[in-house]
Amino acid sequence: MKKVGICTLYDANPNFGATLQAFALQETLKNLGYTSEFLRFKNSKTKENTFSSLKLGENNHRHSRFFSVNTKNIKINRGIINSSKFLNICDDIYNKNVHKYDSIIIGSDELWNLNNSSFVHRKEYYGYNLSSNNIIAYAPSANGTTKNEFESYFDNSLTLKNFHKLSARDDSTYKFISDITSFDVPIVCDPTLLIEDFNKYAIEPNVNEDYILIYDYKVHPDRKKKIQNFSKSHNLKIYSIGFYNSWADRNIDANIFEFLGYVKKAKYIYSASFHGIMFSLIFKKEFIAASSNCKKIEHILGKFELTDRDICQGKTFDEIIKKSIDYDKVEKIKNEYRSYSLKYLVDALNGEN
Repeated sequence: MKKVGICTLYDANPNFGATLQAFALQETLKNLGYTSEFLRFKNSKTKENTFSSLKLGENNHRHSRFFSVNTKNIKINRGIINSSKFLNICDDIYNKNVHKYDSIIIGSDELWNLNNSSFVHRKEYYGYNLSSNNIIAYAPSANGTTKNEFESYFDNSLTLKNFHKLSARDDSTYKFISDITSFDVPIVCDPTLLIEDFNKYAIEPNVNEDYILIYDYKVHPDRKKKIQNFSKSHNLKIYSIGFYNSWADRNIDANIFEFLGYVKKAKYIYSASFHGIMFSLIFKKEFIAASSNCKKIEHILGKFELTDRDICQGKTFDEIIKKSIDYDKVEKIKNEYRSYSLKYLVDALNGEN
């Protein structure tokens, strides 16, 4: 059986999406008949300084949401931190002379977003120092990072020449790749959409009340007020998952499968997270999104023809919710997207050009 190494952000806590996209790719490869493991670049107890090497300075405000996280989050992130047990992570730190793979997949998630200061930006994420002749980029996101920023950050020492196959997860990453390589690459779906049925993984909470689920790194004060007004007028409890909000009725500690259960059982969802929106779509929920100029969120809302769900357009929650999502149309787009993306992945693993 062929062995695949996966190079991705599987432990970017607190982040359900990062772990779930990794899990989805792992399960997809298993269903395709491959064994896989995640490349480990540090010991689990090693703390790395993710800020000192940043060179972009003035552009870091794009992802300032990562800077001010309430310390009480630590108490409600035990579940997500422990969710790494659901992933087949290599026991040893990666060594290209020791760890050999038939293919290495780089992606998905924000591996190429140099403005995201929540993780170390390794050369391996761009295909360097890896032990395979078949290096595949599957749905990475640069989320607005430009060619000039890429060249500046790595002092013109990196290219994308080591990849056998390249793909993007969103329009801005497509532009990023084409600006660097002049290649016309496919835009493929996030790995979470490759799973046909996430219901079998969802662990639903034992609650008997309607709630709006909040999944946002840092809720804007104006949106906080809108959430509170909406929940009051619709007799909803406010559940915040993954991030502590003192004004929520419940702050939830959950593992990845419990997270899915809370999404599945929610009456409504508000999220400024790409994967918060993805799982709203997967479980066919009525949701409100906050794009906040986030390119990957803008892309996915456009892909599913749901840009009218964006609270950043100035609408109220009620104005958005009064128009139900046409999930028959969403399912059609999703199935076509999945088939196209799965074919790309299968062809890439087979070494086809």
